[in-house]
Amino acid sequence: MDERRDARSRSDGAPREQSVGESRVDHVVAVVLGESLLWPVLGIVIAHAAVFLAPVLVLAVRDRNPFAMAGAVLLLAVTVFGLHDARRRAGRTKPVHWLVACVWLAAIPVAALCGYYGIF
Repeated sequence: MDERRDARSRSDGAPREQSVGESRVDHVVAVVLGESLLWPVLGIVIAHAAVFLAPVLVLAVRDRNPFAMAGAVLLLAVTVFGLHDARRRAGRTKPVHWLVACVWLAAIPVAALCGYYGIF
């Protein structure tokens, strides 16, 4: 079997092996994305992260809380610098990058709904 094929294209059902330059988080995310039965679990993880991030965004934007603003800027800075560093090292976009982007994209509508209904 060709070594370059990943878990999404393997037909024998063998688990995907971790490559040398791949971190443990990258490996776990790649395995979860390769197994379609685990996609609902990944959706729940994204939803939980978005619900965690939503109050920070609501408090930073609506209430203009300086601590929430600092927290939101810090979370955004860590995300941007972490993704930039990981992309610079790997030279390509990994599944973890898309997972983090999905969390931020899911947190924005959740924060808008929380702000609209006055939950936070």
